[in-house]
Amino acid sequence: MSANDYRVSRQWATRPADERFVNLEVMANHARRRKTESSQRVIPTKSLRFEANGEDIVVYNRHEKSGQKFIPGARQEMSNWSFEQLCTRIRCPGEYITRLPAKLAVMNLNECVEQAKPSKVQLLTQETENEYILRAATSEGYGRIWDADVLDFMVEEYGDGVTGRYRVPGEFGKQKPVTVENTTLYMGDRNMFIFLCDEENRVEMADRRNGGEGSLARGFYVWNSEVGKETIGVATFYFDYVCCNRIIWGQEEKQEIRIRHTKFAPERFTEEILPGLTKFTEGSTVGITTAIDNAKKVKFQAPDEVAVFLGKSLGFPKKTAGQISMVHFLEEERPIENMWDATVAMTAFARSVPYQDERVAIEIKAGEILKRFAA
Repeated sequence: MSANDYRVSRQWATRPADERFVNLEVMANHARRRKTESSQRVIPTKSLRFEANGEDIVVYNRHEKSGQKFIPGARQEMSNWSFEQLCTRIRCPGEYITRLPAKLAVMNLNECVEQAKPSKVQLLTQETENEYILRAATSEGYGRIWDADVLDFMVEEYGDGVTGRYRVPGEFGKQKPVTVENTTLYMGDRNMFIFLCDEENRVEMADRRNGGEGSLARGFYVWNSEVGKETIGVATFYFDYVCCNRIIWGQEEKQEIRIRHTKFAPERFTEEILPGLTKFTEGSTVGITTAIDNAKKVKFQAPDEVAVFLGKSLGFPKKTAGQISMVHFLEEERPIENMWDATVAMTAFARSVPYQDERVAIEIKAGEILKRFAA
């Protein structure tokens, strides 16, 4: 059944001019520059220190090591987003703090640091000629997927997103010059979003409407956040046309997959999402989540069934089967529940195996499981 999709339209209606790009290559260059200027590190929350700089608040690491001695780290300005994240990490009421004068706010923040339970925080800092700013403060195990890496893949596969087969959509099926006003390529400090489609090589559909033939275009959108605002994901679908307000009309067979930014998220994105997207855009009739959805339907009723499957069915030693289950629990924060979870766990465990032959053998077993469920 067809439907209308307003997700791209909401992006189009809310993105400011400096977050709109007219082609993928310019967008990728911007993301690469930002990645080059950025650094990430994990520090104890107890080492955070806040100071007032006029009416602004800055943060620094008060125990940074330089050579043989400890010195205070560089003062960093904070974005609204990273400030909210830091407040969450040290259990400080951010909304209340923002209403206080800077000096009083700093006193409260430093007291929260002292009172909070010991933990670690992963800081993402961007340093340019003009500023030193904290962009994100996430958990120690946050698996960052850089916008630049996503965009490098997009450029390699789809060119500039304007002149190739997959491009920014026209209006009502007719191509239009891509401008800041009608683009569907967006990237800001908190997240990115890309919508491309192939409106020329339409898929002929029998019984499209009232028993008659019709055709649909292929489309997909990709989103990501370097700073922990949302998941990374891809949606693929067929559709009739896109209007000037960037509403996708007559959307059918939409399939979507999301990945949380856990420790192995970068590898999972490369190994699980990108191959499916490439197949879809090259003309495969298999949706990006078909095999995954089918595998998720086959559930384990008890932990013992997982152990039997990994041990007797797949031939893993008891110790290895236990390690595979533990990897999944640590990364996904829940036990293996279905066949898809089992493949994810095996792939994650394989990354920790130092011997290539053994690692490849495990990955092959995981791949064979998923093949059983492919349409």
